Amino acid sequence: MRRAEGDAAEALQAALDAAPSRRGRSRRHAEGAYFTPAPLAAELARRGLSPALHRSRPGADAPRSAWEAHREALSGLTVLDPACGAGALLVEAWRALKAAWDEAEEEIRRRGGAADPEGLRRLQHQALWGLDLNPDALALAARALAELGATPQLRAQDALHPGLELPCVDVIVGNPPFGRLSRHPEAAALLRRHAAAHGQGDLSACFVERALGLLRPGGRLALILPNKWLRAPAGAPLRAFLHDAAWVETVIDLGHAPLFGTTDAFPCLLIARRPHTDEAPPTSAEVQRLHGQARLDALGALQTRPVARASLGAGPWGLGEDAVEALLCRMEREGQPLLTWGEPLYGVKTGLNRAFVLNEEESAALHRDCPASAGLLVPFARGEDLGRPPARQLLALRSSRERAWPWSGLPEVQARAVFERTYPGAWARLAPMEDALRARADQGAFWWELRRTGAWELLLGPKLLWPDLAWRPTFRLDPGGLLPGDTCFALPSADPWLIAALQHPLTWWWLWHRAQRGKDEVLRLKRALMRRLPIPRPHPDGAEAAWGLNEQERRLVARTAPPTRRALG
Repeated sequence: MRRAEGDAAEALQAALDAAPSRRGRSRRHAEGAYFTPAPLAAELARRGLSPALHRSRPGADAPRSAWEAHREALSGLTVLDPACGAGALLVEAWRALKAAWDEAEEEIRRRGGAADPEGLRRLQHQALWGLDLNPDALALAARALAELGATPQLRAQDALHPGLELPCVDVIVGNPPFGRLSRHPEAAALLRRHAAAHGQGDLSACFVERALGLLRPGGRLALILPNKWLRAPAGAPLRAFLHDAAWVETVIDLGHAPLFGTTDAFPCLLIARRPHTDEAPPTSAEVQRLHGQARLDALGALQTRPVARASLGAGPWGLGEDAVEALLCRMEREGQPLLTWGEPLYGVKTGLNRAFVLNEEESAALHRDCPASAGLLVPFARGEDLGRPPARQLLALRSSRERAWPWSGLPEVQARAVFERTYPGAWARLAPMEDALRARADQGAFWWELRRTGAWELLLGPKLLWPDLAWRPTFRLDPGGLLPGDTCFALPSADPWLIAALQHPLTWWWLWHRAQRGKDEVLRLKRALMRRLPIPRPHPDGAEAAWGLNEQERRLVARTAPPTRRALG
């Protein structure tokens, strides 16, 4: 794509950024419309098209007839981008196709043959297909490809529409929209139609399934996807679908590489093939999982390594060495899941922290000015507080649906007056924020109350705490009295063996290889993952002895250990 077209694509993205959408987000964010940078598009097109371009390519000493047969095969190739945007992937696909065509023509001329203008016209008019819902983006794609001599078949259509009619193609390249499927206006219908989709998963899973259905047997898809489907529970249907219906050839997890500007897209590359019915499946796939940031200028040098195809099933895809996967599985098989000690609980969600969460200075002022209101304060910790003594306090105005207050059951006007009279300090703090408090989705029976939790006593009792995002082991055993916020999880157990096992480096090693990543390689310690975290059975000599690693396993853990670092910022 020439510079002028690139500038136009950037202007279109800026317009989508400025256009409002539901939930106050930009239209681009809501639609997951992030156009593909040229180096990433080139790498994806290369990986997706190379097998098709080289399948019939003869050797250097082959006769003219072999090169003519190769040229004929090239003229019939078809490529589809089901969400083509401004056409970056189609541009790179055309460049690869045209380069292969030009090479074939040159070899034929060298052997005394003639050019094939009719075949070239067929390539120009029938090779490239693109769909997108944005007509402005399609116009950009058409102009960029016309400049290169191609006239693609571009349609303003939804690739996920059930009535879509397209011929099957040889190659699909794409960067489908990223976004929570549950937010799509047709979410229920999409879930019914797509076995690979999950209600809490990403919309792109539907595009994967549709893309596979649009391929000819033996055809190949090459897609940019959000990497969360690789390990998250919501990605299990997509993982199972790919294992059963496709042959996964390459998976590259690019981590938090900033490939889409300042957007934290967490991309991965998926290359998969639709098998012929009579073919035996391969025994392995090529994978790579990058830690840190991949650079756009180094994508072509990425090295993959083989893993057993059997390891790419419905369970999480760790993309690790076979030996690493074997040890992870042994830990899961021999250990007890953390769920054995109880169900992890969400912390308290206020809906407006600036109203209910007080710092030390604000707490001291409330104690001084209104002791009655200060009696409502409870020590409070968010995820980032777990590594230090608690300094925040929560104004613990529980919902009157689960706690009796002097105003419980009264009409709001009377309840308001009783609240103001009983706790004037709390009233003085909350009243100026009434509009914001009323607007919360999370509130109690009255706008000044917290939502009902159903687990208040458990959250205040003895428990194990951890943050939802962690760069290092941050597990805290609280004897009781500390209330966790919504960026914490709590397990209602004070078993000392748990904290010893959780603080052991091997537990963090397991989490490093199993957890979904966020920005700057932070681990997302969500409930679904932590429920199955393996805990060794108690041993008098501690957690190290409990796992019983042999010397080879100890060397493996040391070689593949996560880096030690402090949280950024």
